Amino acid sequence: GNELLRKQSTVAILDKNVPPASFPSIRALCVESKSIALRILPMGMKDTLIGNGASSHVYPFSLHYLVACMSRVLKRKPGSHKGKLDEATENACMVVVRFYCFYRNMTAAMLKKKLQGYEIVIPFFKENPFPDLPEDLKIQLEDAIMLQTREDMKICKAGASASEMDKRLRLSIRENHDYIENLTISLTESKTVFVSELSRVIASLPDKLESGLLVNESMARIIRIASLDIDYEELHVETAKLGKIFPELEQYFAKREEHDGNDENDENQNRFITSVHCTLAHASEVPQAYILKAYQHLLGSEVELKATAILFSDKISAIELELSPQLSILRPQNQFPHITLWCAKYTKARESNALPEKIIHGEAKRIVFGH
Repeated sequence: GNELLRKQSTVAILDKNVPPASFPSIRALCVESKSIALRILPMGMKDTLIGNGASSHVYPFSLHYLVACMSRVLKRKPGSHKGKLDEATENACMVVVRFYCFYRNMTAAMLKKKLQGYEIVIPFFKENPFPDLPEDLKIQLEDAIMLQTREDMKICKAGASASEMDKRLRLSIRENHDYIENLTISLTESKTVFVSELSRVIASLPDKLESGLLVNESMARIIRIASLDIDYEELHVETAKLGKIFPELEQYFAKREEHDGNDENDENQNRFITSVHCTLAHASEVPQAYILKAYQHLLGSEVELKATAILFSDKISAIELELSPQLSILRPQNQFPHITLWCAKYTKARESNALPEKIIHGEAKRIVFGH
Protein backbone atom coordinates (compact mmCIF):
# COMPACT_ATOMS: atom_id res chain seq x y z
CA GLY A 1 0.00 0.00 0.00
CA ASN A 2 2.73 2.49 0.94
CA GLU A 3 4.58 1.78 -2.30
CA LEU A 4 1.46 2.61 -4.31
CA LEU A 5 1.12 5.91 -2.49
CA ARG A 6 4.74 6.84 -3.19
CA LYS A 7 4.67 6.08 -6.91
CA GLN A 8 2.45 7.46 -9.65
CA SER A 9 1.53 5.92 -13.03
CA THR A 10 2.33 2.47 -11.70
CA VAL A 11 0.93 -0.97 -12.44
CA ALA A 12 1.08 -2.86 -9.15
CA ILE A 13 0.52 -6.61 -9.31
CA LEU A 14 -0.64 -8.05 -5.99
CA ASP A 15 0.26 -11.72 -6.28
CA LYS A 16 -2.08 -12.71 -3.48
CA ASN A 17 -5.33 -14.49 -2.87
CA VAL A 18 -7.83 -11.74 -2.01
CA PRO A 19 -10.75 -13.21 -0.03
CA PRO A 20 -14.01 -11.29 0.43
CA ALA A 21 -12.94 -9.99 3.85
CA SER A 22 -10.13 -8.06 2.09
CA PHE A 23 -12.36 -6.32 -0.45
CA PRO A 24 -12.93 -3.19 1.71
CA SER A 25 -9.16 -2.84 2.20
CA ILE A 26 -8.54 -3.02 -1.56
CA ARG A 27 -11.29 -0.45 -2.09
CA ALA A 28 -9.77 1.89 0.52
CA LEU A 29 -6.30 1.51 -1.01
CA CYS A 30 -7.65 2.39 -4.46
CA VAL A 31 -9.32 5.53 -3.14
CA GLU A 32 -6.26 6.63 -1.16
CA SER A 33 -3.80 5.98 -3.98
CA LYS A 34 -6.18 7.20 -6.73
CA SER A 35 -5.92 3.81 -8.41
CA ILE A 36 -8.29 1.48 -10.22
CA ALA A 37 -8.50 -2.16 -9.21
CA LEU A 38 -8.30 -4.88 -11.85
CA ARG A 39 -9.51 -8.31 -10.82
CA ILE A 40 -7.79 -11.35 -12.32
CA LEU A 41 -10.04 -14.39 -12.50
CA PRO A 42 -9.58 -17.87 -13.95
CA MET A 43 -11.68 -18.85 -16.93
CA GLY A 44 -14.20 -21.56 -16.12
CA MET A 45 -15.41 -20.37 -12.73
CA LYS A 46 -18.24 -22.66 -11.70
CA ASP A 47 -20.71 -22.69 -8.83
CA THR A 48 -19.97 -25.81 -6.80
CA LEU A 49 -22.31 -27.23 -4.16
CA ILE A 50 -20.68 -29.20 -1.34
CA GLY A 51 -22.63 -31.09 1.32
CA ASN A 52 -26.18 -32.39 1.60
CA GLY A 53 -29.50 -30.68 2.25
CA ALA A 54 -29.46 -27.89 4.84
CA SER A 55 -25.76 -28.46 5.51
CA SER A 56 -24.72 -27.77 1.89
CA HIS A 57 -22.78 -24.67 0.81
CA VAL A 58 -21.95 -23.13 -2.54
CA TYR A 59 -18.51 -21.98 -3.74
CA PRO A 60 -17.58 -20.01 -6.90
CA PHE A 61 -14.72 -22.30 -7.90
CA SER A 62 -14.77 -25.91 -9.10
CA LEU A 63 -13.13 -28.83 -7.34
CA HIS A 64 -10.90 -29.11 -10.42
CA TYR A 65 -9.57 -25.62 -9.65
CA LEU A 66 -9.03 -26.53 -6.00
CA VAL A 67 -7.01 -29.65 -6.75
CA ALA A 68 -4.96 -27.87 -9.43
CA CYS A 69 -4.01 -25.22 -6.85
CA MET A 70 -3.08 -27.91 -4.32
CA SER A 71 -0.94 -29.70 -6.88
CA ARG A 72 0.95 -26.50 -7.74
CA VAL A 73 1.60 -25.80 -4.04
CA LEU A 74 3.04 -29.32 -3.61
CA LYS A 75 5.37 -28.73 -6.58
CA ARG A 76 7.07 -25.85 -4.77
CA LYS A 77 10.42 -26.80 -3.27
CA PRO A 78 10.75 -26.44 0.51
CA GLY A 79 11.54 -22.85 1.49
CA SER A 80 10.98 -21.52 -2.04
CA HIS A 81 7.73 -19.62 -1.38
CA LYS A 82 7.70 -16.19 0.26
CA GLY A 83 4.35 -16.95 1.84
CA LYS A 84 5.80 -20.16 3.31
CA LEU A 85 3.27 -22.34 1.55
CA ASP A 86 5.08 -25.17 -0.20
CA GLU A 87 5.60 -28.91 -0.16
CA ALA A 88 7.20 -28.84 3.31
CA THR A 89 4.45 -26.76 4.92
CA GLU A 90 2.51 -28.67 7.55
CA ASN A 91 -1.00 -29.45 6.26
CA ALA A 92 -0.29 -27.51 3.03
CA CYS A 93 -3.29 -28.99 1.22
CA MET A 94 -5.61 -28.08 4.08
CA VAL A 95 -4.27 -24.51 3.98
CA VAL A 96 -5.40 -24.35 0.34
CA VAL A 97 -8.78 -25.75 1.40
CA ARG A 98 -9.02 -22.98 4.02
CA PHE A 99 -8.46 -20.39 1.28
CA TYR A 100 -11.14 -22.08 -0.84
CA CYS A 101 -13.57 -21.91 2.09
CA PHE A 102 -13.11 -18.14 2.40
CA TYR A 103 -15.57 -17.99 -0.52
CA ARG A 104 -18.23 -20.13 1.15
CA ASN A 105 -21.84 -19.24 0.29
CA MET A 106 -20.73 -17.08 -2.63
CA THR A 107 -21.58 -17.84 -6.25
CA ALA A 108 -19.37 -16.79 -9.14
CA ALA A 109 -21.87 -14.06 -10.03
CA MET A 110 -21.92 -12.76 -6.44
CA LEU A 111 -18.14 -12.69 -6.31
CA LYS A 112 -17.87 -10.66 -9.50
CA LYS A 113 -20.57 -8.26 -8.32
CA LYS A 114 -18.75 -7.63 -5.06
CA LEU A 115 -15.42 -7.08 -6.79
CA GLN A 116 -16.76 -4.73 -9.49
CA GLY A 117 -14.27 -2.65 -11.49
CA TYR A 118 -12.22 -3.94 -14.40
CA GLU A 119 -11.74 -7.63 -15.05
CA ILE A 120 -9.31 -9.91 -16.84
CA VAL A 121 -10.26 -13.55 -17.35
CA ILE A 122 -7.23 -15.79 -17.77
CA PRO A 123 -7.40 -19.23 -19.41
CA PHE A 124 -6.54 -21.91 -16.89
CA PHE A 125 -8.08 -25.21 -17.98
CA LYS A 126 -7.53 -27.09 -21.22
CA GLU A 127 -11.18 -28.14 -21.48
CA ASN A 128 -14.50 -26.61 -20.54
CA PRO A 129 -16.64 -28.39 -19.48
CA PHE A 130 -14.11 -30.23 -17.35
CA PRO A 131 -13.54 -33.99 -17.50
CA ASP A 132 -15.12 -35.80 -14.56
CA LEU A 133 -12.99 -36.00 -11.43
CA PRO A 134 -11.81 -39.48 -10.44
CA GLU A 135 -14.26 -40.59 -7.77
CA ASP A 136 -11.63 -41.18 -5.06
CA LEU A 137 -10.17 -37.70 -5.60
CA LYS A 138 -13.61 -36.08 -5.57
CA ILE A 139 -14.44 -37.77 -2.24
CA GLN A 140 -11.20 -36.57 -0.60
CA LEU A 141 -11.75 -32.98 -1.76
CA GLU A 142 -15.35 -32.90 -0.54
CA ASP A 143 -14.39 -34.45 2.81
CA ALA A 144 -11.64 -31.83 3.25
CA ILE A 145 -14.02 -28.96 2.54
CA MET A 146 -16.64 -30.32 4.93
CA LEU A 147 -14.01 -30.81 7.65
CA GLN A 148 -12.84 -27.19 7.22
CA THR A 149 -16.45 -26.01 7.22
CA ARG A 150 -17.15 -27.76 10.55
CA GLU A 151 -14.11 -26.06 12.06
CA ASP A 152 -15.04 -22.64 10.64
CA MET A 153 -18.52 -22.99 12.10
CA LYS A 154 -17.04 -24.11 15.42
CA ILE A 155 -18.84 -27.44 15.22
CA CYS A 156 -15.55 -29.20 15.94
CA LYS A 157 -11.80 -28.64 16.02
CA ALA A 158 -10.02 -30.18 13.05
CA GLY A 159 -6.80 -30.88 14.98
CA ALA A 160 -5.41 -34.33 14.23
CA SER A 161 -8.20 -34.85 11.69
CA ALA A 162 -6.71 -32.06 9.56
CA SER A 163 -3.32 -33.77 9.51
CA GLU A 164 -4.89 -37.09 8.55
CA MET A 165 -6.99 -35.36 5.86
CA ASP A 166 -3.88 -33.66 4.47
CA LYS A 167 -2.15 -37.03 4.14
CA ARG A 168 -5.17 -38.44 2.29
CA LEU A 169 -5.19 -35.46 -0.07
CA ARG A 170 -1.49 -35.74 -0.86
CA LEU A 171 -1.81 -39.46 -1.53
CA SER A 172 -4.81 -38.97 -3.83
CA ILE A 173 -3.03 -36.17 -5.70
CA ARG A 174 0.00 -38.42 -6.26
CA GLU A 175 -2.19 -41.27 -7.45
CA ASN A 176 -4.03 -38.97 -9.88
CA HIS A 177 -0.93 -37.05 -10.99
CA ASP A 178 -1.42 -37.57 -14.74
CA TYR A 179 -5.09 -36.56 -14.62
CA ILE A 180 -4.34 -33.35 -12.69
CA GLU A 181 -1.39 -32.43 -14.92
CA ASN A 182 -3.61 -32.71 -17.98
CA LEU A 183 -6.27 -30.36 -16.57
CA THR A 184 -4.49 -27.04 -17.06
CA ILE A 185 -2.74 -25.17 -19.83
CA SER A 186 0.88 -24.08 -19.45
CA LEU A 187 1.90 -21.13 -17.30
CA THR A 188 3.43 -19.53 -20.41
CA GLU A 189 0.05 -19.51 -22.19
CA SER A 190 -1.67 -17.93 -19.18
CA LYS A 191 1.05 -15.29 -18.87
CA THR A 192 0.77 -14.38 -22.55
CA VAL A 193 -2.97 -13.76 -22.24
CA PHE A 194 -2.47 -11.84 -19.00
CA VAL A 195 0.05 -9.43 -20.53
CA SER A 196 -2.10 -8.93 -23.62
CA GLU A 197 -5.31 -8.28 -21.63
CA LEU A 198 -3.52 -6.02 -19.14
CA SER A 199 -2.24 -3.91 -22.05
CA ARG A 200 -5.77 -3.72 -23.47
CA VAL A 201 -7.23 -2.49 -20.19
CA ILE A 202 -4.48 0.09 -19.70
CA ALA A 203 -5.04 1.39 -23.24
CA SER A 204 -8.75 1.80 -22.49
CA LEU A 205 -8.20 4.01 -19.44
CA PRO A 206 -8.93 7.73 -19.74
CA ASP A 207 -5.98 10.12 -19.67
CA LYS A 208 -7.23 11.57 -16.40
CA LEU A 209 -9.23 9.80 -13.72
CA GLU A 210 -12.14 11.60 -12.15
CA SER A 211 -11.75 11.70 -8.37
CA GLY A 212 -15.49 11.44 -7.89
CA LEU A 213 -15.54 8.15 -9.76
CA LEU A 214 -12.88 6.78 -7.43
CA VAL A 215 -14.42 8.00 -4.20
CA ASN A 216 -18.00 7.03 -4.85
CA GLU A 217 -18.30 4.93 -7.94
CA SER A 218 -21.93 3.96 -7.31
CA MET A 219 -23.05 7.61 -7.37
CA ALA A 220 -21.27 8.21 -10.65
CA ARG A 221 -22.99 5.46 -12.59
CA ILE A 222 -25.04 7.28 -15.17
CA ILE A 223 -24.71 4.65 -17.88
CA ARG A 224 -26.29 1.35 -16.82
CA ILE A 225 -25.28 -0.72 -19.85
CA ALA A 226 -23.55 -0.49 -23.20
CA SER A 227 -25.42 -2.67 -25.67
CA LEU A 228 -26.20 -3.54 -29.27
CA ASP A 229 -29.91 -2.82 -29.67
CA ILE A 230 -32.10 -4.87 -32.00
CA ASP A 231 -35.48 -3.93 -33.47
CA TYR A 232 -38.10 -6.04 -31.64
CA GLU A 233 -40.52 -6.34 -34.57
CA GLU A 234 -37.81 -7.50 -36.97
CA LEU A 235 -36.56 -10.02 -34.43
CA HIS A 236 -40.14 -11.25 -33.90
CA VAL A 237 -40.52 -11.85 -37.65
CA GLU A 238 -37.21 -13.73 -37.88
CA THR A 239 -38.06 -15.86 -34.84
CA ALA A 240 -41.38 -16.82 -36.46
CA LYS A 241 -39.50 -17.91 -39.59
CA LEU A 242 -37.27 -20.12 -37.46
CA GLY A 243 -40.39 -21.71 -35.99
CA LYS A 244 -41.36 -22.92 -39.47
CA ILE A 245 -37.98 -24.64 -39.78
CA PHE A 246 -37.81 -26.06 -36.26
CA PRO A 247 -41.17 -27.45 -35.06
CA GLU A 248 -39.99 -27.75 -31.45
CA LEU A 249 -39.23 -24.04 -31.45
CA GLU A 250 -42.63 -23.21 -32.93
CA GLN A 251 -44.35 -25.22 -30.18
CA TYR A 252 -42.23 -23.55 -27.50
CA PHE A 253 -43.30 -20.03 -28.47
CA ALA A 254 -46.90 -21.03 -29.33
CA LYS A 255 -47.37 -22.04 -25.69
CA ARG A 256 -46.20 -18.57 -24.67
CA GLU A 257 -48.21 -16.40 -27.09
CA GLU A 258 -50.48 -15.18 -24.29
CA HIS A 259 -47.47 -13.63 -22.56
CA ASP A 260 -47.03 -11.17 -25.43
CA GLY A 261 -47.82 -7.66 -24.20
CA ASN A 262 -46.93 -8.31 -20.56
CA ASP A 263 -44.63 -5.74 -18.97
CA GLU A 264 -41.05 -6.88 -19.59
CA ASN A 265 -39.97 -5.32 -16.27
CA ASP A 266 -42.57 -7.12 -14.17
CA GLU A 267 -40.84 -10.23 -12.85
CA ASN A 268 -44.08 -11.40 -11.26
CA GLN A 269 -45.42 -12.53 -14.62
CA ASN A 270 -44.29 -14.46 -17.70
CA ARG A 271 -43.08 -11.98 -20.32
CA PHE A 272 -41.28 -11.40 -23.58
CA ILE A 273 -38.34 -9.00 -23.54
CA THR A 274 -39.20 -6.16 -25.91
CA SER A 275 -36.14 -3.96 -25.42
CA VAL A 276 -34.04 -6.67 -27.05
CA HIS A 277 -30.31 -6.14 -26.95
CA CYS A 278 -26.91 -7.79 -26.56
CA THR A 279 -25.16 -6.43 -23.47
CA LEU A 280 -21.53 -5.46 -24.06
CA ALA A 281 -20.73 -4.02 -20.66
CA HIS A 282 -22.69 -3.48 -17.45
CA ALA A 283 -22.16 -0.79 -14.84
CA SER A 284 -22.09 -3.42 -12.09
CA GLU A 285 -19.01 -4.97 -13.71
CA VAL A 286 -16.97 -2.12 -15.17
CA PRO A 287 -16.48 1.57 -14.32
CA GLN A 288 -18.12 4.41 -16.23
CA ALA A 289 -14.73 5.46 -17.56
CA TYR A 290 -14.29 2.12 -19.30
CA ILE A 291 -17.77 2.17 -20.86
CA LEU A 292 -17.26 5.68 -22.19
CA LYS A 293 -13.77 4.98 -23.50
CA ALA A 294 -14.67 1.70 -25.18
CA TYR A 295 -18.10 2.44 -26.63
CA GLN A 296 -18.97 6.16 -26.78
CA HIS A 297 -17.57 6.61 -30.30
CA LEU A 298 -19.82 3.79 -31.55
CA LEU A 299 -23.10 5.48 -30.67
CA GLY A 300 -25.50 5.30 -33.61
CA SER A 301 -23.35 2.83 -35.56
CA GLU A 302 -24.83 -0.21 -37.27
CA VAL A 303 -23.11 -3.57 -36.92
CA GLU A 304 -23.70 -7.02 -38.36
CA LEU A 305 -24.70 -9.81 -35.99
CA LYS A 306 -24.93 -13.51 -36.77
CA ALA A 307 -27.44 -15.65 -34.87
CA THR A 308 -25.93 -19.11 -34.43
CA ALA A 309 -28.37 -20.92 -32.13
CA ILE A 310 -31.27 -20.59 -29.72
CA LEU A 311 -31.02 -21.85 -26.14
CA PHE A 312 -34.16 -22.38 -24.11
CA SER A 313 -35.56 -23.92 -20.93
CA ASP A 314 -38.90 -23.76 -19.17
CA LYS A 315 -37.72 -20.56 -17.47
CA ILE A 316 -35.88 -18.55 -20.11
CA SER A 317 -34.78 -18.42 -23.75
CA ALA A 318 -32.09 -16.55 -25.67
CA ILE A 319 -30.49 -16.34 -29.10
CA GLU A 320 -26.77 -17.00 -29.22
CA LEU A 321 -24.79 -14.48 -31.27
CA GLU A 322 -21.52 -14.43 -33.13
CA LEU A 323 -19.91 -11.01 -33.46
CA SER A 324 -17.86 -10.10 -36.49
CA PRO A 325 -14.07 -10.45 -35.89
CA GLN A 326 -13.67 -6.86 -37.04
CA LEU A 327 -15.67 -5.80 -33.97
CA SER A 328 -13.28 -7.19 -31.35
CA ILE A 329 -13.65 -4.00 -29.31
CA LEU A 330 -17.32 -4.84 -28.95
CA ARG A 331 -16.91 -8.27 -27.40
CA PRO A 332 -19.14 -8.62 -24.35
CA GLN A 333 -17.71 -8.91 -20.86
CA ASN A 334 -19.34 -12.33 -20.46
CA GLN A 335 -18.47 -15.42 -22.49
CA PHE A 336 -21.95 -15.85 -23.99
CA PRO A 337 -22.99 -13.08 -26.42
CA HIS A 338 -26.77 -13.34 -26.69
CA ILE A 339 -30.21 -11.72 -26.85
CA THR A 340 -32.71 -12.67 -24.14
CA LEU A 341 -36.12 -13.39 -25.67
CA TRP A 342 -38.50 -14.61 -22.96
CA CYS A 343 -38.54 -15.02 -19.17
CA ALA A 344 -40.85 -16.98 -16.89
CA LYS A 345 -42.23 -15.25 -13.81
CA TYR A 346 -39.74 -14.76 -10.99
CA THR A 347 -36.93 -15.15 -13.52
CA LYS A 348 -34.50 -12.29 -14.11
CA ALA A 349 -33.35 -11.60 -17.66
CA ARG A 350 -29.70 -11.90 -16.63
CA GLU A 351 -30.30 -15.57 -15.79
CA SER A 352 -29.95 -16.23 -19.52
CA ASN A 353 -26.18 -16.07 -18.90
CA ALA A 354 -26.46 -19.48 -17.25
CA LEU A 355 -28.06 -21.21 -20.26
CA PRO A 356 -24.79 -22.71 -21.64
CA GLU A 357 -24.20 -24.32 -18.26
CA LYS A 358 -27.81 -25.54 -18.18
CA ILE A 359 -27.23 -27.21 -21.55
CA ILE A 360 -24.32 -29.20 -20.11
CA HIS A 361 -26.48 -30.48 -17.26
CA GLY A 362 -29.42 -31.31 -19.49
CA GLU A 363 -31.57 -28.55 -17.98
CA ALA A 364 -31.99 -26.62 -21.26
CA LYS A 365 -31.92 -27.27 -25.00
CA ARG A 366 -29.93 -25.74 -27.85
CA ILE A 367 -31.00 -25.65 -31.51
CA VAL A 368 -28.20 -24.73 -33.90
CA PHE A 369 -29.15 -22.77 -37.01
CA GLY A 370 -28.03 -23.81 -40.47
CA HIS A 371 -25.29 -21.90 -42.26
